[in-house]
Amino acid sequence: MPDIPDSTVQIPQEQLCAEICGFQVLTEPSQQAEERVIRTIEQGTGAWILTLNVYMLAEMYLDPDYARIMTEVNYATADGMPVVWASAWCMGPRIEGRTTGIELSRAILSSPRIERIALIGGANPTEITHRFRPGASRSYLVWDGQITFSEQRAEALVAELISHRTQIVLLALGIPKQDYFASFIKRHIPYITIIGIGGALDALLGLRPPTPRLLQNLGLEWLFRLGCEPRRLWKRYLLHYPYGVLLLIQALWLKRARYRS
Repeated sequence: MPDIPDSTVQIPQEQLCAEICGFQVLTEPSQQAEERVIRTIEQGTGAWILTLNVYMLAEMYLDPDYARIMTEVNYATADGMPVVWASAWCMGPRIEGRTTGIELSRAILSSPRIERIALIGGANPTEITHRFRPGASRSYLVWDGQITFSEQRAEALVAELISHRTQIVLLALGIPKQDYFASFIKRHIPYITIIGIGGALDALLGLRPPTPRLLQNLGLEWLFRLGCEPRRLWKRYLLHYPYGVLLLIQALWLKRARYRS
């Protein structure tokens, strides 16, 4: 079982966060968390912001290299209900609700305060640029198609981000690929904001059926997605997902034991 990483977070001192598996997770309601992320982008100080879910924890459990790069994350939002529930057992601030990759993407793309956005991945990121144009000065950098991670590929992306003067990179590449890109970008462009959003762009385009609200609230979004795409997702949710739950329980047990001692 891997050690729980300590995140090197850089967030405002006054902000209350819940510590979940070494990540500092914003406790604010979704709308306030979205505003905080937009201010982070505007400030241009750079941050890797995670939308934390149990599948990420599973990959950390199974892959030490992935667990290592995740210590570079600055702060997180709660993408999954198990993360929200876990905060109630952490003897600290409670997370008030989910702030998902879809919600963050929509807020960022709709904001006229952000002018330079990179969309990396997704089935049709170019269509996103046509749907979200809140300002005439909005500029997009788009990478689509099959994108594999390699140092050469990441270096090419970094060069384009610098040339474009990108403020925010939305990585729609899935786990763990998007996080390897995020780690590379952060090390080479420390002033840029990076968020891995998984399938959020496809969801915004209506290419992926939305999970019913009831199932979201019950923490059963994974079951709905498995039912929609069993051939692609069975391994993720039936073989890997339980390890994420195990890591989450381990972290909560250790934290409660420290609190009581």
